[in-house]
Amino acid sequence: MSLKQCCATGSLHTGTPTGRRTKVHGLDCYVADAPSGSPKGIVVIIPDAFGIELLNNQVLADTYAKEGNFQVLLPDFMDGSPVPAEALISLSAMSKTGLWNQLYKVGHAVYILRHMVPFLYFCREAVCKPRIRAFMHAVRENEAANLPVGVAGFCWGGGHVTKLCWDDEKTKDGKQLVDCGFIAHPSFLTYPGDIEKVVLPLSCAAAEHDQQMSAANAKSTEEVLVAKTAKTKDQGVEHEFVMYPGTHHGFAVRADEEDKEEAARGKEAEAQAVAWFSKCTLPIDDPGAELCSAHNGGPLDAQSSDHAESSRHRGRDSISSDLCKTPETLHGMSQFEVGVQDLLDFLKNNALFMSVNSFLLSIERQYTSDRARERYYRWNQPRHSGIDATLWRRLLSKIDPCTISIVAPPINLAYLTSCHVNTSGDWAFTDMDYHVLQLSRPDISSRMTMGASQPAPEAASLFGLRPWTHISLNEGSFLRAYGSYEFFERGPPSLTTSVARSLSGAVPSPLLPHDTYLSWPILSEFKSFTYTAIFPFANHAQFTSMFKQIEEIILQFAPDVSTGILSDKARVGKAELADCWQELYTAYSELVKVVRTTEIPSPYEVNETQWGTAKPNLAIKKITVRDFAIKAIREDLEEIFAPLCAPVWAQDATGVFTRELLNGVRPV
Repeated sequence: MSLKQCCATGSLHTGTPTGRRTKVHGLDCYVADAPSGSPKGIVVIIPDAFGIELLNNQVLADTYAKEGNFQVLLPDFMDGSPVPAEALISLSAMSKTGLWNQLYKVGHAVYILRHMVPFLYFCREAVCKPRIRAFMHAVRENEAANLPVGVAGFCWGGGHVTKLCWDDEKTKDGKQLVDCGFIAHPSFLTYPGDIEKVVLPLSCAAAEHDQQMSAANAKSTEEVLVAKTAKTKDQGVEHEFVMYPGTHHGFAVRADEEDKEEAARGKEAEAQAVAWFSKCTLPIDDPGAELCSAHNGGPLDAQSSDHAESSRHRGRDSISSDLCKTPETLHGMSQFEVGVQDLLDFLKNNALFMSVNSFLLSIERQYTSDRARERYYRWNQPRHSGIDATLWRRLLSKIDPCTISIVAPPINLAYLTSCHVNTSGDWAFTDMDYHVLQLSRPDISSRMTMGASQPAPEAASLFGLRPWTHISLNEGSFLRAYGSYEFFERGPPSLTTSVARSLSGAVPSPLLPHDTYLSWPILSEFKSFTYTAIFPFANHAQFTSMFKQIEEIILQFAPDVSTGILSDKARVGKAELADCWQELYTAYSELVKVVRTTEIPSPYEVNETQWGTAKPNLAIKKITVRDFAIKAIREDLEEIFAPLCAPVWAQDATGVFTRELLNGVRPV
């Protein structure tokens, strides 16, 4: 085996580690703590030949901790015998041409061999495996006693992680040592035998050019993992294989930062690992805690779930049913269903059916990642599409609220409304724990005195069970996602696509069968929409397709200055605020393009398009931009919205634009 075939490839990275050095279970360890202070899992890194001292490995541990809210442990499994980082410099020098470099090539080769040979001897499997297993036993019994644990292995460490996923050793209490594993360009494996023994969820990031995992070995690895997933997916055990074209051995840790393509693939492998651990290392037995309440309070226009908390305690005007104590023996019946029955019994016993004006459902904790995804996809199969509507129909057959508000994680909100939510990139939106959805309609004084009006039997979603006129959606913060590679390509978990595709004139996409769940009945009474988020991407905050039906839209894309979010480093993360503001300006510019009545270009338009005068078939009559309240950007916004001018549009107040003419006449 040549040095080039193993771990002595790659380059040193730049950056400043933010973790700490300490002793953990008898080993020197670099520890990156979860930013929240309450990690959702433990991740142990078994590194490449350069071990704990390599800056790249320490920065990678920091990234996992920050992006996934994990506590990350990088122990010195090599007991002080790693290959020094300087070997990378020598190897880089050996690859250069020129007389001077040729003269020193022998010296560099001797330096590398002097450190690589002892590493291969002192860090052989027979020596390090017992050390690794003992450490994992200690972690499972201490830090991970009540938390899931994942392991990440690179090059030399990849072989050890693969074998940990054989699940061939248990703790004294019979527990698994680990819950899942992630490997990148692993070394010292036998193919396909070592992969065939894998039992626990394993994700693999493979380099295209890697003599440790040849093309044939990579193909066999993928085939084995795909076959295993097909057999065990129903039991919640999945595997993953991703090949990164154009990459070389070591790219996930030591990619050459001057090679932009390979460096980008390295960042993608980071994201793959964080997403995998987020998916596989959430608590197994956390079904979520739900709360539903009916009250006489006003509409919920929340900036966060804190508003929901205050809404639960409105004194004697508040009626609530705590669903957290649902008996575990009730099989086949969700906590929501049981809670609905509890609430209906309470309302019936106290003759309060006709007193309910609004209804709030709050889901306080998300389901486990595996179960949530599996359940989400199952619920969106045609044979299950009416489950949530059945529960809502049962509730609304007794009460007739003018407002329904739901505070829930995006995936829970999806299967409570039978909407399609794209979860492929949700790992990047870690600052978006809750969305707030509110459906409302005018107070109807002529409600039936003998009970609530009966919902249409064919309705397959909560959206179709009442003639809702207003929808409000708060999607929280996009800030964390700006720190991911090519953030503008990430799609947030959002209901907006399903809603937009269910308006009058929308044609359901054959590629998104979930759209049909909202397409009947059409949201024909939907007239106004409020959207709130912190710096949504411009390509996401495009609601002009709704303008053919809705008459009013209210938007807020920036945080309230009083919150101090933008000065909170933990909230901002890696986001470049210049990018955030640019996305805000671009989103508003794209909106103005559709409704403007002049050819004056907006200063933030990227691709100038001749749109002409406002489209006569648009129903939109009023646009309210709450961001005008921020004095620092008001002048920029005024310049963007300048094309909304007389005689068609008028600015009635700061940030409030009304349409004076509709098809040549004044709208009523």
